[in-house]
Amino acid sequence: MKNLKLYIAKFAFGFQILAFGSCQSFDENPLEIQSQIDASKGTAVLSLFEEIDMIALAMIQHESVNNRAMTLTVEDFCQETSLIKNINEKSITADFGDGCDSSKGVKRAGSIKVISSDNFWSKGSVTQIVLDSFYIDGVKVTGIRTLTNKGFDQDNRNLNFESVMRRGEVTWPMESALYTEYVHDRTISLPTGKSGFTFSLVGKTELTDQNGNSLLAEIVKPMVFQESCILHGTPTASSGSLAIIRRQAETLVVNFSAKCA
Repeated sequence: MKNLKLYIAKFAFGFQILAFGSCQSFDENPLEIQSQIDASKGTAVLSLFEEIDMIALAMIQHESVNNRAMTLTVEDFCQETSLIKNINEKSITADFGDGCDSSKGVKRAGSIKVISSDNFWSKGSVTQIVLDSFYIDGVKVTGIRTLTNKGFDQDNRNLNFESVMRRGEVTWPMESALYTEYVHDRTISLPTGKSGFTFSLVGKTELTDQNGNSLLAEIVKPMVFQESCILHGTPTASSGSLAIIRRQAETLVVNFSAKCA
């Protein structure tokens, strides 16, 4: 398990400099209906939450690798970021202030707090990610995400988590808030040979607006994020398929594809 921590730690900070690129193909061209939620929000919200979870993982690893000796800033986030540790609460907070650009070109503002009730690496441990008016490239995210450790598969070298967010809020600039119901399973595969880390995501997210309109983004083929697919910005899947459903008879299938070194 020590080697697992060091592997994840090394990549967690590296991820702050990297991002994943892909080409997205749309099997259909649905009509954008007035008052309905924009279909593109289905893919965008998953990308946002991938970025958030990787920031949280980097925060956890920073504490683990440095034997709980926290520094005040982390260049991988941006030099202006303050890290605040609360021993009694068992939490770490990254405060990005009014905003700063990371080395991979993503602007973050506000704060993100990670609370671990137990050893993060233990099966069954629960970690909370608290987002207090947190912004990624101007998109505001508020709410609490819960990561539950489902255990490490020694044979396949996979670390598995369940990720849940109930009644969170995502607000794009100049738009009203969308409420999120996010339930996904995430698999982190350790590098084998020359290959890098691989993140695989399954599950579904439902978005609802203030008028009661809803959008369901359900992964029909696991979305895969590969370390070797490197561009800039927030993560985008290198493979997989996502079904976006706004009405019973209206479904858009998004296929992700990328050639990775």
